[in-house]
Amino acid sequence: MIINNKKTIKFITYDGILEPIGDSQVLSYLKYISKDYSIKLLSYEKKNDLKNIKNLNTKKNYLKKLNVEWKILKYHDYLSFISTLHNIVNGYIDNSIDLIKKKINIFHIRGPLPGLLIIPFLYFCNIKFIFDMRGFWADEKVDRLGWAKNGFVYKFFKKIEKILLVKSNSVVCLTKDSKTILINNYKIDKNKITTIPTCVDLDYYKFKKKKYQKNINFCHLGSLESAYNVEKVIIFFNSLLKINNKINIFFYTNQNPQKLNYLIKKYNIPEKNYTIENLDKRKLINRLQYIDIGIFCCNKNFSIKGSYPTKIGEFLACGIPIICNNFNKEVFDLIVKNKIGI
Repeated sequence: MIINNKKTIKFITYDGILEPIGDSQVLSYLKYISKDYSIKLLSYEKKNDLKNIKNLNTKKNYLKKLNVEWKILKYHDYLSFISTLHNIVNGYIDNSIDLIKKKINIFHIRGPLPGLLIIPFLYFCNIKFIFDMRGFWADEKVDRLGWAKNGFVYKFFKKIEKILLVKSNSVVCLTKDSKTILINNYKIDKNKITTIPTCVDLDYYKFKKKKYQKNINFCHLGSLESAYNVEKVIIFFNSLLKINNKINIFFYTNQNPQKLNYLIKKYNIPEKNYTIENLDKRKLINRLQYIDIGIFCCNKNFSIKGSYPTKIGEFLACGIPIICNNFNKEVFDLIVKNKIGI
């Protein structure tokens, strides 16, 4: 079905747009895609996020201005396997209705879990779809959450990943390392693959001339665990404190800081030299104008080769140089060749 002479894309994301990652990495894309296509957005939103009526209405109004039709499916998490099945079935029904009504020209699948919603149709419908795979999702679960590589769940999702890669019309990944792996391991045509490292909305994250400050302010932004080793950041900061105590570190995160507090006490970081806060996007952007250096440390493993932290784009958009470890070639080249950090 063509609406206003535009092709219609159904953009499916398992990450809710009421959460920070969905807000930054879905809405920022849709802002530009919606200029050339009619968009139907299907997202899974968590119960607690839906209770924030102010944020919910803000997103509804924003998408309405973009002429994006937003379908919300409630994210269920009562029992791991059963709730996931519940989520998938609800999405499958929604896709079935759209396909019967012939409403969709192209599906944009953000990650392998939403891919489950269209795989059954691939074998008896002529579906065009973009597989926006992000990183190596199943391998991230092995490296970060302890999935067994010889386990059924890992093997199942690697099979799903391969089906989506092979049958897709186009593949989006985050890094050049990812592209090389896809070409070598899956024999995917290189012309079918597009590399888009991350997305940042420059209407929000923008450079502001730094005000002079006596202290140097470091910032660790976002996730504290899983992909990151925050302890190494604290050890590094503690070493700098011994050279110059006129430095501060700010942890802006929406995660439980229990382990972070433990590490801060373990390394005797003075209370006056650190701050831990959970901020909404507008407050965060205002605070970033006082930050001098962004800092983080990623755990090195296979899946990190396909990862590109969102915080990189956010720091650089605000004119903030970065200190991090050499966790993949994409980031190493970005920082070293452009001299934008250490």
